[in-house]
Amino acid sequence: MYENYNSLGFFSNYFSRNEKIITHKTFEDAVTNLHQKIIDPVTFLEIFSKGYCFANRTLVKDLYRTPWMAKPSSDNSDWEYFKLPKHDKNKFSENEIAEKFYNLLEEEMYSFCSEKKNIGVLLSGGMDSRISAGILQNLLNKGNLNAKVTAITWGIENSRDIIYAEQIAKRFQWEWRHINLTAKILLDNLDYCSEIGCEVSPIHLHAMPVVQNLNGLDCIIASSFGDSIGRGVFSSRHISNLKNISEYLFNWFYLLKNKPYRKYKEIAKNDLELYRNNYVRSEIYQILEIEQLSIYMRRMLNTCIGIINQKIPTYQTFATPNVYGFIWSIDKSLRNDSIYAYIIKNYLKELSDIPWSKTGKRYNTTEGTSDAYLKEYHMYHKWINEDIFDNLFANLNSYNIDKLYFLNKKSLEKAILANRKIITNRVTRVDQVFTWLVSVIKMMQKFDIQTNETNFKQSVRDEIQSHFVTPYVMLLEKIIDFKKKIK
Repeated sequence: MYENYNSLGFFSNYFSRNEKIITHKTFEDAVTNLHQKIIDPVTFLEIFSKGYCFANRTLVKDLYRTPWMAKPSSDNSDWEYFKLPKHDKNKFSENEIAEKFYNLLEEEMYSFCSEKKNIGVLLSGGMDSRISAGILQNLLNKGNLNAKVTAITWGIENSRDIIYAEQIAKRFQWEWRHINLTAKILLDNLDYCSEIGCEVSPIHLHAMPVVQNLNGLDCIIASSFGDSIGRGVFSSRHISNLKNISEYLFNWFYLLKNKPYRKYKEIAKNDLELYRNNYVRSEIYQILEIEQLSIYMRRMLNTCIGIINQKIPTYQTFATPNVYGFIWSIDKSLRNDSIYAYIIKNYLKELSDIPWSKTGKRYNTTEGTSDAYLKEYHMYHKWINEDIFDNLFANLNSYNIDKLYFLNKKSLEKAILANRKIITNRVTRVDQVFTWLVSVIKMMQKFDIQTNETNFKQSVRDEIQSHFVTPYVMLLEKIIDFKKKIK
């Protein structure tokens, strides 16, 4: 269970404590074996703020995700932590970095696939999965691997991810499976999310519950860590410009009553200190990179990809110690787009003319005009606020929200209704919160999870703040759209 615990792509299990550590493979198994099943309200602030839980916290008190880079001691009395490679400032030439990086990625891919005969690859129009696909094909061309490959892509018709992924699969003569995203799949994901603990919004599950049930695959290759390790980028921010996650801890749209918000904020901040204390680094970018990997990447992306791993062994590329250890050893200024540009030019020439889904242009160029294909591969905002809104709202109202004593019910309702008026192709913060809360209610009912008797009464301040929710929602989304246009 802990063979690859030192990989960035390790899928954390669950644990609880009695006298010793008790581990569980699934949320259902873990929560069923708890003596008391009580909701943890701190996770509401964390998910409202960033969309995922911090540190090892789950939505249920006394139930945790196994720690990052750790495995149980031989007697299950405590956790043994991996000694992470150090960050350094070595300066090599662009060619030396790219050559070494490519060879390490090839070794990593071979270690995953050497004995596999039917390999699935999650393939989008982005660069990360494209690099992984090219490495896999090169190993096949050299005769180092002997396997059938199936590329798997999800998204709506005429989107860049779909168009580009199909082109890549055709050039490699791979089978290509396209899973069309629909409002029905999103609705199914609400139920699925409730079964696995609601640690992220069901929006982020995409077609993963469908992929886990594909037949005839020995393993699946994912590339979630390509941006962060390959290009030094987290959510479009380079490592030299990262922000502390605690800066986003805020009472968004006044969804929490003010008194519990102040209380839970301090606890959430402590969650963010856990891995800073475990892995001390000298420079702020190093501290924040570890924060991004141990919190955001682990609790958001690995949580989602881990769904597939429940039924089909799934491996994350760019994630083994040799790979991230080498990248950490070089100066941060050299961790940039030129690494990928070199690899494409020298190892993946046959893919160099296929544009990048983020820009609709060739990778690492500003020349030319973007293609006419859709940048977004989904229509979640429309589906949520038009196609399935009545279903979602009815589910939300089927539960007595007052039982979630820390929520400001008036603010929640106004945020949801204001969000319906926003015209956009992207997912809004309220879209994520709305769908997530419906899944949480389903989870609490399914597993009989209760709330504490603590009661935070609606204060005058809570009442006043609820009146500002509608303009708050509208203004925030306009600011986000404006910033995206500038970029």
